[in-house]
Amino acid sequence: MAPQYAPSLRSRLGPLLLLIQIVFIVIFAFYFEVDNFQDVNVMVFLGFGFLCTFLVRYGFSAVGLNFLVAVMAAQWALILNGLESWYYRGKIRINLRRYCFPGVLFLWMFFPSFNSVLVDDYPHGRKIGAVCSTYLSLAVSAATAVSVTVVTSPQGKFNLVQIQSSILAGGVAVGVAMPVVHQPWEAMTLGFVAAVMSTLGYKYLKSHMVHVFQCCDTCSVLSTHGLPGLLGWLTQFLLIKDLDDHTMAIRFAIFHITSLFITLSLSLSTGIITGILLKWKFWRPPQDRKCFDDQAFWEFPHLAVRK
Repeated sequence: MAPQYAPSLRSRLGPLLLLIQIVFIVIFAFYFEVDNFQDVNVMVFLGFGFLCTFLVRYGFSAVGLNFLVAVMAAQWALILNGLESWYYRGKIRINLRRYCFPGVLFLWMFFPSFNSVLVDDYPHGRKIGAVCSTYLSLAVSAATAVSVTVVTSPQGKFNLVQIQSSILAGGVAVGVAMPVVHQPWEAMTLGFVAAVMSTLGYKYLKSHMVHVFQCCDTCSVLSTHGLPGLLGWLTQFLLIKDLDDHTMAIRFAIFHITSLFITLSLSLSTGIITGILLKWKFWRPPQDRKCFDDQAFWEFPHLAVRK
């Protein structure tokens, strides 16, 4: 029998989503035009959607709630990315430049094409090089992640959660450092170091965060994206070779360091705001011991009491 702690979403989530969706429709009706649109639906909906399906009682929420957040975020992202175009042209143009374990596989397969959008095809073949570099970095990071989890395990066994969190580290790192990665061995080395950092970060840094900051990185964002992203940024910062003028080099360094601090500041501030909003009693969130349980928000016809 289903537990009697599930809160009703009728007066909270439903009206809010309807209102936001109507506003989006009005904005799209008056200010959008389509021009060669392509997105990363497979990565967002299938990849991230299946990342948490390994939790036995959380499959519905892992896929369903991810899908709900993704469809709303996609519309909001199109609006935000087109604000500059709207300011100068009066219209927002949609184009390519603007935008459990199965989830990792989908992300792994589509990461190369995702990274190739970050570079121009000049000189000719640069996009193909970006795809190749991403594949190699991902392959090395996957093998390294498996190796490190076995080596650091007291029993010498595989840790699926650690592997899942670190197997994409190479794709993240090489995506950030793409402008300076030109040789296959560079991408492979970056994937190796990223996987080591990500795996060790998940194993040791995550537990320290719980003890020191009383926060839990549930989806391993820090070890999967944060540490490899910082590694990629540092690689790009150190290996850039196109700046012969000292003044331009200093400007480049200041620009990148400032961008890093702005990104970290925005991430921390928006994360804190999101946490405060999620703990707001208006939503009536379930107790911590009852989290990751689909029965808090989903109907299960097979559990209904028949009279």
